[in-house]
Amino acid sequence: MTGDSVYILAVLGQPNVIVDFIEQIMVNASIEKVFHNANYDLRVLGNKKAKNITCTLKMAKGIAYHILPLPNYQLKTLPTVLCNFHGIDKEEQGSD
Repeated sequence: MTGDSVYILAVLGQPNVIVDFIEQIMVNASIEKVFHNANYDLRVLGNKKAKNITCTLKMAKGIAYHILPLPNYQLKTLPTVLCNFHGIDKEEQGSD
């Protein structure tokens, strides 16, 4: 756990995995979990039991507009504006 690796895990659509994911990942304080709009996902992924959560939406909203002038706080906007990532395909994105 050196911070050299990043894993993207999509478990919300897999109810048979969620319980194990919460017990092994979400409650483990030594693993940083990064979400955009974390409160939404945490309703299903452990709520207050979850440890070491970083919310990119909360971070972005906490930066004054004159320092970080964003047109909106959407997940697609942050990497486009901050990292110059363009053409992000949101086709696979889904919600409940």
